[in-house]
Amino acid sequence: MLTSRHASRGRVRRGFVAHADGALHFRWAGAGAPLAALHESPRSSLSLLPLVDRLAERRTVVAFDTPGYGHSDALPLEVPEGEHFAAAFAAALDALGLARAPLYATHTGAALAVHLALARPQVVPALLLDGFAAFTPSERQDFVERYLAPFEPSWDGAHLAQLWSRCKDLYTWFPYHRREPATRLVFDPPPVAKLHDTALGFLMAGAGYTKSYRCAATIDPDAALAALRVPTTITARPDDLICSHLERVTPTDFVQVRRIGPALEDWLRIVDESIANAWRHSNGDRVTVAVRRLQHRLELTIADNGRGGARESALGMGLTNMRQRANSLPGAEFSIDSPDGGGTLVRLQFNLEVQ
Repeated sequence: MLTSRHASRGRVRRGFVAHADGALHFRWAGAGAPLAALHESPRSSLSLLPLVDRLAERRTVVAFDTPGYGHSDALPLEVPEGEHFAAAFAAALDALGLARAPLYATHTGAALAVHLALARPQVVPALLLDGFAAFTPSERQDFVERYLAPFEPSWDGAHLAQLWSRCKDLYTWFPYHRREPATRLVFDPPPVAKLHDTALGFLMAGAGYTKSYRCAATIDPDAALAALRVPTTITARPDDLICSHLERVTPTDFVQVRRIGPALEDWLRIVDESIANAWRHSNGDRVTVAVRRLQHRLELTIADNGRGGARESALGMGLTNMRQRANSLPGAEFSIDSPDGGGTLVRLQFNLEVQ
């Protein structure tokens, strides 16, 4: 029975969509401009439900279970490559009537999203990668040889205790198999419910859990990012175990790196409303979101290359709502620059309060 442990504020539909090598399970919520989402391994779209719930207020959000995880069929290959995962996701999006959809993806899902954007750039107009692993060649080899430890059931059930210990280690060291001071994570341990969900992810994937992990871990980050031809933003929260990998990413004309503070919830809605306004009203074909830290303040800018001329009266309550939300932030300064024919630039600065 397919059940959800997240109490969503809106209806989340669930189903399966066929592709050439099986079927993908998905969660679908909201209405409006589409957004697809890919989760981290070994979990499933279940881990994305809070994000789905939040963004579904303004968008159609479709979150997939990666092949071999959650309720999706595994790909019938011993070592599937990025092109195989890309083909499955592209076929699923097409079958759902989402021929083009911006893509949010995190961790292993981020690497698979890059494969999709490289193989089918016409499908993905923009990427947001939340935690992208930019491993060095030696780290990639270590990941494959040691991180992807075999997982097989045993008659006495000892594998369950070993799995629970491993899940705790995943949130204590990175990589978990190197238990030493230099690799110990400085973050608080997660709630036991998160450990439980991670363990369930391993159990549902079984011995095949290594497939998408291997595909994601062996990507050459420099070559892959340099080859991208879709607007891509790579970010990570400060408590992300691979946040330091942002320093390893080389920006390009298509790839930008943005660092965010921990108080994301307060201004996420402003970002979403700005993008929604650009999508509906600007007649442009590109929206750029930029975040930078200015000592104790954070600056957020959202710019489009549309026709400009945005006025609060012309856009109904959209800009008014953004201004009201901005005014609730500490020390907020909010401005809109939208000359006729010159695109629209929304700028917000506020005091950064670490939570």
